[in-house]
Amino acid sequence: MKRNQLIQKLNKEARDMGVPFSVNMGRGKGGHCIVFFGDMQTTVKSGEITPMYEKLIRKQLGLK
Repeated sequence: MKRNQLIQKLNKEARDMGVPFSVNMGRGKGGHCIVFFGDMQTTVKSGEITPMYEKLIRKQLGLK
């Protein structure tokens, strides 16, 4: 899965839950971006997202 696919998936979940969601592409270093999900935030790398990395991101954002 690519980073944009993960961001789209998280955005859909946020809409379904009624939680604010935003992405700041300019704040991360290199090819990274900052994802805000409600009051939680994390950094997401660019490129290919492995299932294990997706699980880590979801845990950092307080999701299952």
